[in-house]
Amino acid sequence: MELTSASSLGAEVRRKRKSLKLTLEQTALVSGVSMSFLRGLEKGKESCQLAPTLKVLRALGISVRLDGLALSTDPRASQREASD
Repeated sequence: MELTSASSLGAEVRRKRKSLKLTLEQTALVSGVSMSFLRGLEKGKESCQLAPTLKVLRALGISVRLDGLALSTDPRASQREASD
C-alpha cells in the first residue's frame, strides 16, 4: 500500500487494528502509547510523532519501507557514490 497522507496512514492503522479484532485500549496497551495518541493517529493527525507511530505499526505487524531515499546522512557517501 502506498501512503500519501497522515489520513491514509491512520485509515490503514484502523483497518489493521479492526481486522485483528483489537480495541483502541488493547492496541494502545500493547503498543505502549496512550489511547489519545492512537485516536489521533487513526484520525490522521499530522503532528503525530514518529517513534510512537512506529511502535503502533510494529505492534500491529505493519511494516514500513522507504523507497528512493539516500540511506546515509554522511555527505561524503553521496560524493563517493557519484564518483563510482
